[in-house]
Formats: sequence, structure tokens, C-alpha cells
Amino acid sequence: MKDNIVLTGIMGCGKTSLGKELADRLSMTFVDMDAIIEEESNMTISEMFSMYGEPYFRDRETELCHRLSDQTGLVISTGGGIIGREENMNALGRTGSVIFIDRDPNIIIRTIDASNRPMIRDNPQRLLELHAQRLPFYQKYADMIFPNNGTLEEAINSLMIQLKKGK
Repeated sequence: MKDNIVLTGIMGCGKTSLGKELADRLSMTFVDMDAIIEEESNMTISEMFSMYGEPYFRDRETELCHRLSDQTGLVISTGGGIIGREENMNALGRTGSVIFIDRDPNIIIRTIDASNRPMIRDNPQRLLELHAQRLPFYQKYADMIFPNNGTLEEAINSLMIQLKKGK
């Protein structure tokens, strides 16, 4: 395994929940890219999208990818659209094992709060479209594809087994 673990997948797939638990169990540092971008920009991602547009946010995301790829011992929860730029995935993949958290988008739609998700706030069904568009890229960049359609406890236990097999 590489120095970092990079979690990718569509919004609501479990990157943050799994990432926190995974970091704890592996004695690594959990990093949520969206939270860092919000903190450094002093605004929410929704506000960034509204004020400056998606490209502004994506540029902040790319800058952060490069900074994080220079660090070690991290479990990195990426934004769902991180795979839209090959530069991002090349940077993160240099020092990180990329795990695609694959969760059925229909389950996500039933469980997610779309109000703070600018990409789907006005139309949660758009998640199906985003998933279909991004799926080939999640698969392309993944070192491991991990299905996550059960409970958090089931998922983390299964992921830990998969990681141990991969060593």
C-alpha cells in the first residue's frame, strides 16, 4: 500500500464516514478535502458555487490535491467531482492508493440531505446523471473498487479485510 489512502466516489457514498473510521483504525490522519477548502476560503462550497462558479471551486480542489500529495499517513476524503481533472488523480495517485467507494445512487438519494449539495440541491435525481457520467472515471483511477451498500459497520469491517488482503 502507498503512503496515503484516497477515497473517491459520488457525493453521499460514504467517503467521510468511512474515512474517519478507517483513519482511526489505521492510526492515520483523516483529511476531508471539502472541509479544508471551506475553511481556507471562509465560505461554504455552496457559497463558492454561487459567488464564483464551479471552476473556481475546482481550481481550489486541484491546488489542494498537490499539497496533500506531498504528505504521508493520510486518509483523504475527496469531493465527488475530483476525478474530473486527470491532474488531480495523477497527483493523489502518486502517493495514495485510490479506493472508489461504489454506493448505489438510488440508496444515496433516499438517505442524503441535498440542501447543502449545490450540484443536486434543486434536483436530487441529478445524482443519477452525475453517477453515470463519473462512473467510468472512478473506475479508471481506482486501485480498488469497494461496494458500499450496507451499514457503516458492515462497510468498515469489509474494507479493513480488503486492505489487509492487499498488503
